[in-house]
Amino acid sequence: MNEHEIVFTRQQLNALRQTANQLWMQAEYLDVEEGWSRSKVDISAFMQVFEGIHCHPDMAVYAFQFREGDSGNGLLLACPKEQSAEWVLECLKQDQDVSHCFLEKHFWAMVDGWEPMALLLFLKEAGEFGAFGHGISWQEEELIDDAFWNSGEVPVSFLGEPFNKPLPELWQWRADEPVDFNPVLKLRENSISAELYTMSYRENYYLRRYNYDFDKQSGRLLTREVTIVAGIE
Repeated sequence: MNEHEIVFTRQQLNALRQTANQLWMQAEYLDVEEGWSRSKVDISAFMQVFEGIHCHPDMAVYAFQFREGDSGNGLLLACPKEQSAEWVLECLKQDQDVSHCFLEKHFWAMVDGWEPMALLLFLKEAGEFGAFGHGISWQEEELIDDAFWNSGEVPVSFLGEPFNKPLPELWQWRADEPVDFNPVLKLRENSISAELYTMSYRENYYLRRYNYDFDKQSGRLLTREVTIVAGIE
């Protein structure tokens, strides 16, 4: 079986995250009304950050945000073009099912370069587009690689904040310690797989492994998330 492997660095992927976050992580965009509303962010600029990612031509991408007190979430949807943003917004306000518009059903990437990894990051970043307060989860996870794991220097988050990293002897593994932590993409004739490792550090420390598998023939995307270290204070 022919397989082409591409290894990425934390710096490469963080540059993409930084650019995407700068487009919406501003007070003027996060200060929205209570409940559901149409986002003020230029979503086309957000999508252009992830070069090589394409939406189905019969779909339109809309951005919405939800606020409840001091917390909020964002939501990007790919909807049939005949469904207006106003119509979809009313569906959200009435708590109607919009799962047919979820992004992973309508986006794809080219398969001869780094675009599949960009697609994975796009889906994760889009999942917390416009989020703040208790709506944040992925934004508190740091991508890691071998250089990060083996470095003795104080690490800096993708948002530019220094943070502490526990000593290796404090980690309590729930699974076998990985051989390496580098983000990797494997391209095969009929499938694509990717693996990412992240560290959370805001309250307790967690290490997580994300695995993604694309079937190019069926277009199915399978995702797995495993916490391999949990709860270090």
